[in-house]
Amino acid sequence: MKLEFDFQRQLAAKEQKGMDKGRKEGITAMISLLTDQHKSEAEILAAITQFFHLSAQEAAEAYQQFLA
Repeated sequence: MKLEFDFQRQLAAKEQKGMDKGRKEGITAMISLLTDQHKSEAEILAAITQFFHLSAQEAAEAYQQFLA
């Protein structure tokens, strides 16, 4: 029983990690696309905030990581 629980917990952690990675890649892709379309920083932040349900701080951090 414990072994099964441990396996399920590990599987859930891997699934979450995969979703987090996919979400981060999606945010980066959207920033790249909007940058290529010459959108302003404010427009990009508004778009990723709304689309990915990010806080203003999370959006700003993602944008800064993209620029780095």
